[in-house]
Amino acid sequence: MQIGKLLIYSNIYAKPLPTIESLIRLMPLQPVIELCCFLNGQLHFQTNSKEIQSNWLNEIIDRQPNFEQRRVRDAINDLGEEDLQIFNSHAGLSVISSAIQCYNGRSTNNLSPKEELSLFKAILVANEVFDERSGLNTRPDLPSGSLERLTRLIWPMWVNTHSLKYSKNVFTYAFRMVKNLEYLNNTEEFKIPIQKWLKTQNIDSFKDYVKNLLGIYIAGFDGDKMQMRAYLKFGNEIIYPIIEFWTLDLREEIPSHFNPADLKSFRETPFIRLKDSSFYVSDWNLVVDKFNKGMVFDVFYGTEIKDLVD
Repeated sequence: MQIGKLLIYSNIYAKPLPTIESLIRLMPLQPVIELCCFLNGQLHFQTNSKEIQSNWLNEIIDRQPNFEQRRVRDAINDLGEEDLQIFNSHAGLSVISSAIQCYNGRSTNNLSPKEELSLFKAILVANEVFDERSGLNTRPDLPSGSLERLTRLIWPMWVNTHSLKYSKNVFTYAFRMVKNLEYLNNTEEFKIPIQKWLKTQNIDSFKDYVKNLLGIYIAGFDGDKMQMRAYLKFGNEIIYPIIEFWTLDLREEIPSHFNPADLKSFRETPFIRLKDSSFYVSDWNLVVDKFNKGMVFDVFYGTEIKDLVD
């Protein structure tokens, strides 16, 4: 497997490293979330992902002053990396999380060129924070063959590539989910709790649960472009009611149970609802997780099964 190099803030701009919050705190929430969800949707299948990222970057840079254009393009050319990656899913979630924490009530749907540049810098900062978790830049003293150096290299790459960026097979996960639900439904001590849990999800049977999940995933797939959509939009009636249980609803205020500083919160609520009827998808792999691990945790912590196991 060939691993590309992340474009980071220090490749272009001088340190000290600013915080993501300081770069985006005055921006409207919707265009920031929409862009990050759009880019994460491209990463799900990797189809033309690099080309889409490059086009997005060029559009932003073309709207900047000449000196800024030269600075960014010269830095990228100097890196000379064929597999240079501008955006990754972890950075997307980090920027979304920071945008939610900094929500200022602005409702405009567009960013100015200056704001676009700041958002680009915020993504670069998120890339650098993620990249430094390997410790390779900050711990040059570690021997090249040491276990700690190897762990610092492999672990962040595994988390990024497998847990978020690697496209998970939705049908394999759906099959596992059916088997898990069948087991719970056919086990006498779990039968009543699982039926109660399904009712709380506005679902009559576990088969309807599977149909809802598959319907959501299929609705999110853009067959013409071979990529996942940034959001799902419904009319007056939400076709898949279960989606509301997995949604961070920001139409009023940030729910008290949601901790935007903890990216794991997006595993519980991978959808984000703003002021309209659109459900933005923070990362489609987190939706696919609901077919397997996410469902197991939802059932376990949402019923008395946890007490039975204890």
